[in-house]
Amino acid sequence: MINAMTTEDLGVILAGLALVLMGVLRLTGLLTLESILFIIFIISAVYVSFVAGFQYGQPRRS
Repeated sequence: MINAMTTEDLGVILAGLALVLMGVLRLTGLLTLESILFIIFIISAVYVSFVAGFQYGQPRRS
């Protein structure tokens, strides 16, 4: 039920995905500082865009 998703739900989901991705990168030996910073950047960009869309709503169609 995607309509009932809150910002806290999205934050927990994104944090879980980030931990899984970092675990996979660690197992494959590709976990570097650059990959960690890239994951943090992507997760925060998705979260901020969702919060901005949730806070200001969708534009009205005429």
